[in-house]
Amino acid sequence: MVNFPAVKYLPAHKLEGKVNKSASILLVEDVALIAASEAKTLRNEGYAVILVFSGEEAFEKVEAAPGAISLILMDIDLGPGKMDGIQTAERILKKYDIPIVFVSSHTESEIVEKTEQILSYGYVVKGSGSSVLAASVKMAFKLHAAHLALQQEVVERKRADESRKASEAIFRLIASRTPDHIVVQDRELRYLYVVNPQLGLTEQGMLGKTDRDILPGEDAEYLTRIKRQVLEIGQPIQLEVSLDSLTGKKEYFDGSFIPKFDSAGAADGLIGYFRNITERKQSEETLRKKDELMQMVLDNSRDGINLLDLKKGRYTLMSPGQVALTGFSAEEMNNFSDAEALERVHPDDREISAGQKKLIAEGEKQPWITEYRWRVKSGEYRWFSDSRKLVHDQLGQPIALVGVSRDITERKQAEETLRQALADKDKLMRELQHRVKNSLNMVASLLGLEESNLPDERTRLIFANIKNRIHTISSVYDQLYRTGGIDRINLGEYIQQLVNGLSQSYVAGSNTVSIQTQLEEIQIDVQQALSLGIIVNELVTNALKYAFPTSEKPGVICIGLERAENNASLTVVDNGVGISPEKLKAGGLGLVLVKMLTRQIGGEFEFDCQSGCAARVSFGLD
Repeated sequence: MVNFPAVKYLPAHKLEGKVNKSASILLVEDVALIAASEAKTLRNEGYAVILVFSGEEAFEKVEAAPGAISLILMDIDLGPGKMDGIQTAERILKKYDIPIVFVSSHTESEIVEKTEQILSYGYVVKGSGSSVLAASVKMAFKLHAAHLALQQEVVERKRADESRKASEAIFRLIASRTPDHIVVQDRELRYLYVVNPQLGLTEQGMLGKTDRDILPGEDAEYLTRIKRQVLEIGQPIQLEVSLDSLTGKKEYFDGSFIPKFDSAGAADGLIGYFRNITERKQSEETLRKKDELMQMVLDNSRDGINLLDLKKGRYTLMSPGQVALTGFSAEEMNNFSDAEALERVHPDDREISAGQKKLIAEGEKQPWITEYRWRVKSGEYRWFSDSRKLVHDQLGQPIALVGVSRDITERKQAEETLRQALADKDKLMRELQHRVKNSLNMVASLLGLEESNLPDERTRLIFANIKNRIHTISSVYDQLYRTGGIDRINLGEYIQQLVNGLSQSYVAGSNTVSIQTQLEEIQIDVQQALSLGIIVNELVTNALKYAFPTSEKPGVICIGLERAENNASLTVVDNGVGISPEKLKAGGLGLVLVKMLTRQIGGEFEFDCQSGCAARVSFGLD
């Protein structure tokens, strides 16, 4: 709050220094005759007179109605033992601003000096005459009016000064809360006022100086030229400028210079408002570079890049690559609606429409990739691989769909060619497998025909063994043909098939020998399977031929196949009579063949025929 000096009571009859003759005068005189004479003179001048004879009585009158008294005519000597006029005046003036004129017969300098120490408006020597008294009163009124006017002017000036200071303080407070750099300069462009100095400068370092004193040469000359132009034309200038700071960095500002005028209307200085926009400019530059980079990507990408505005339902961006892929111009593509674009999708690929709608409805944040055929401008359907991703606003709502398209027609054609080639190859392999199987069967059949014409049992037995081995090989190709495989078969199924064939040849109709199997399904290479198949054939055939020479007890042959991680084992066990060490040492073609084939597949062969026979082939799996 602004505090102004206290103002004493101002009588209402004083106006602009004019004397109001209806004013009331308090006459303080202890000598009755003199009092009567002075009162008469004053009344003749038109004043109302209140007469009192002591200082105490005078003070009481003023206290009772201060506004009713316009002037006090005060005698100095007011009787012995009482307050004199000077003391009474001091007491009254402490509380009230009422003009006092002293009336006394004293002309001594010490008396006059005492009255001068009190704010009085005249000193009248008694006996000077009525005209002097009247003139002194009039002059006192005028002097008091002038005093009041001067006092009022001082008060108003103080009020204005305090108001200006308060306004300036408020302005500084507001300005200090803003990021703006605010300056006031005189006509010589010296800084008079600075708020939020920039460029590493301080307020103290700028006040009283010009731009040429504080800024580098080019920056100072540029700003000086602009500011002088503002003063010359008397119009504001708005500008964006880059300046070198004292820290060596270039900073950017956006602001205005506004002329300020004196009372005659002449520009006597200017006001500058500037905001540091360095971060904004840097952001704009970053965005500009990103835009340039994006445009470079768009212009040089062989893939098509497009942007579908979901609110408008239209494509608002088509890269040159997209234009090249479709055959349509950029203008034509940008006029495509989403519905029109989907209508050009091949009828068999229309699920792309449902997929896109689902993508948008669910607000999916992961890219959606699909392949479809699209009718380009020439009318031809081309294959496209399309990756689409939703763009969301700050509230997470989908607003656009970004698509990257690639023409994969040639790849699709190559895939179709390869698929057809693979199908043809598969067909050829199946035909070859069938022919190999038939060829092996024909060889076995020829051996069978010749077998009946052989003269002795031993030769017929050799032919039978050869036929079994041929059937073993033929079974591999039979399984490949049935399963559509090329180079791998199910070993368990293959062995079971071999066992079934041997059962039909040797065990059918017999109640004394049975073959039991426990075979795991193991996928294995054809070449490895052929070796194991012949091994099974040799071991089982030997057991069927030699393990059960009599029918004293039921014969059982157990065949097992099991896997343990990357290894497998094949076992053939019988409860027959076994083989003597001499025969085992001599060996036959079958046993030699088993050992040779085991080494061929990198396996190990174990054989025990002390009580029955037990054979194990252990081998690794690919």
